[in-house]
Amino acid sequence: MVIALLTPAVNRLSGAGCANGIVLGYFSGLDLAPGEPGSNGGEVFFSLVPDPASATCPVSKSLAVEQLPVTFMHELQHMISYNQHVLVRGGDPEATWLNEGLSHFAEELGGRRIPDAPGSAPGSRRNQFAFTNVDNAYGFLLDTDRWWLVMPGLSTGAPEERGAAWLFVRWLADHFAGTGDETTVTRRLVATSATGAVNVEQLTGRPFDELVGTWLLASHLDDTPGATLPPLLGYPSWEFRRTFESLRRQDPGRFPRAWPVVPLEADDRAFARRFTLRGGSGLFARVQQPPGGRHAHLRLTTPDGQPVAALAVPRAAIVRLR
Repeated sequence: MVIALLTPAVNRLSGAGCANGIVLGYFSGLDLAPGEPGSNGGEVFFSLVPDPASATCPVSKSLAVEQLPVTFMHELQHMISYNQHVLVRGGDPEATWLNEGLSHFAEELGGRRIPDAPGSAPGSRRNQFAFTNVDNAYGFLLDTDRWWLVMPGLSTGAPEERGAAWLFVRWLADHFAGTGDETTVTRRLVATSATGAVNVEQLTGRPFDELVGTWLLASHLDDTPGATLPPLLGYPSWEFRRTFESLRRQDPGRFPRAWPVVPLEADDRAFARRFTLRGGSGLFARVQQPPGGRHAHLRLTTPDGQPVAALAVPRAAIVRLR
């Protein structure tokens, strides 16, 4: 049994002027360890309450009603993950980046599986549960080399990094479910003691660095007009080009491009770019060569021209469009 506790104590976590963003709710794994000091000895979902008159961080009733079901779905995945990884199998909690990706996927799943409310517009439930993920993913794709997929340390991720994590789990669900449905993938990622990259490799049977490169290509090339691409280079569950174009028409200030990815352009002449790559991030470049043109050589070095350390596991993912 999951206890849902709505309390103004959660509202106070947002800070004065909503300095910490609006904290909608949370779950603590400590509550699943009854013998530990401070544990509530059960599954508890803590959530904010409507407080439109707050002098520090107002929360309208409409915001609470709209977001609490989404947040509950998100935190319920965290509860299940902690139970399966730690309590059932005696392992470590799931790596934060993958745990958050799975929870954002759970939000999307709610939007796909829960019917629209009576009298509401078709697709309103999906919009309620999935819009934030699409928004976050758009922000990630605008500037992919700026954000982490594999978040460092104790970070819980910027919105753009959560967008990356959702995209990655969504892509895995699209391509590695076998004969099952999309939840086949997420169930296998949760019902294990493996975590992070090892968990993903165990699921797919492929090296993590190879998967990340292929996923980044898919995130750029999904539904590319006029291109015939391998099935892995796309998201069959979404029409992102159509979705992003619609969002740009509705709110060009928030969604400035019909397609967020703008690759660097290069040809068969010398080309150099200095950049920082974060764990699981990437930079896109499109190289155009005439028939019979010179071979293109790719060289990745440190700022002082030395080879990149093998520990960084640098990888280039390349696909020919025409």
